[in-house]
Amino acid sequence: MDTILVVNTAPDTITLLQLLFEQFDYVVVSCYTHDVRSGKTDLGRLLDQHRPAVIVYDLAPPYERNWLFCQHLRSTVLKGIPVVLTSTNAALVKRVVKPDLEVYEIIETPSELQKILHAVRDVTTYR
Repeated sequence: MDTILVVNTAPDTITLLQLLFEQFDYVVVSCYTHDVRSGKTDLGRLLDQHRPAVIVYDLAPPYERNWLFCQHLRSTVLKGIPVVLTSTNAALVKRVVKPDLEVYEIIETPSELQKILHAVRDVTTYR
């Protein structure tokens, strides 16, 4: 069973993604973006404890600032773990973010749940 870490700002989206992934036998661990930013959640410890195969990370406004924070995380604690970026405005995020090997895909939430599931399944299947 692969573990997925969901990092998001909205409790309802976390619950929605958790229910979706658990239907397909994934173990889901979650935390709030603001708790990671403030230090309330020790992301390094969470990663060591659960060793997720993929991270579903929500990029919220202001996109540029939050993308810089995500890049910082990716260069430190998230290094080497594939990231599926989600956002309520994926089109705008695609203007800010340039996908690379560590950012698997940028997907609209919550409207594209099946696309998120397929991206996660692709990552966990081919890693």
